[in-house]
Amino acid sequence: MKALSFLFIILLFSSFFACQTATTTDVLDWQVLAQVTYETQYDSTTAGFQPIQSPKFSAEILAFEGKYVTIKGYLIPMEESGRANYFVLSALPFNLCYFCGGAGPETLIEVRSQEAIPFDTEPIVLKGIFRTYAQTQDYLMYQLHEATVVKP
Repeated sequence: MKALSFLFIILLFSSFFACQTATTTDVLDWQVLAQVTYETQYDSTTAGFQPIQSPKFSAEILAFEGKYVTIKGYLIPMEESGRANYFVLSALPFNLCYFCGGAGPETLIEVRSQEAIPFDTEPIVLKGIFRTYAQTQDYLMYQLHEATVVKP
């Protein structure tokens, strides 16, 4: 009976800690995302083996890979509707964004949200699963999946 009770207590504690890690959210900071360097590689799929800049992520950035994070930034819409499930989150306001010449690609995160989020010029806080992409030029190097707005 003692062995059964002991086993029950172990299972209870292990399920408690498993739930804790599954719902833990880390705060991601734009200064951490700036800790990226670039390496010139040559793309063999283009005529003349065009040089491309591939990101090399710091260990601190990679520590967030696949984890739930929150990050504060400015919504940059990808379509004209004003509400979107797919958009870019920027470290800088719309008038200073990367596309306007004010910063680099490390100041942007490609976002896929669970619900349409309305455009606003004020910063928002998002929660989602953080991913890095270094092997393709088809996406931004940082992505946030299953994103939701964190209410203040």
